[in-house]
Amino acid sequence: MITANHTTVMNSCIRRNIMFTYSFRPQGVCSQRMDITIDGDKLVNLQVLGGCDGNLQGIARLIEGMPIDMVIQKLSGISCGGKGTSCPDQLSKALVSLKAELASESAGQNAD
Repeated sequence: MITANHTTVMNSCIRRNIMFTYSFRPQGVCSQRMDITIDGDKLVNLQVLGGCDGNLQGIARLIEGMPIDMVIQKLSGISCGGKGTSCPDQLSKALVSLKAELASESAGQNAD
């Protein structure tokens, strides 16, 4: 479930420009958690626990204010050290997961 300030985020938060933070636990990489702040359809902040600090700070600054779909497009499929994934790839997976969860919540609410 997606939460913002300890309350459930409404299904159309991206369309309504509601800012919230989505926490994601990456798999197969050095980073342990990604806190992704979204405002509308843009990624406005990324905080990463673990991983290569300098590189992740650089990535966070480069993608700040970027549309979610563009972040997914640019970072998806990047591999690190033969792992088949990377912190940037895991971020793209987090954003894909977020979009799917929002779409699912939207479909469920529209069915009511």
